[in-house]
Amino acid sequence: KAKKDVQAGIEYVDGQFAQDKLLLSRSCTTTIEQMDTYAYKESNGAEGKVIKVNDDFADALRYGVYSDYIYNIGEEKE
Repeated sequence: KAKKDVQAGIEYVDGQFAQDKLLLSRSCTTTIEQMDTYAYKESNGAEGKVIKVNDDFADALRYGVYSDYIYNIGEEKE
């Protein structure tokens, strides 16, 4: 079962990219575009929830990568 904690998953995937542990082929143009356009809805002047628009490929990447981390490493961030 996929782990769907959106914010924790985004942070984990961002960290993997930052450490060059996760790479995307240049041919994955839709995924790259969607990763670059993640946006947050403001809530009382602070970042709120992710705006869910045109993010299917980015979500699939997050679900797969973060779920693999959670279920194979066993370190759940909550």
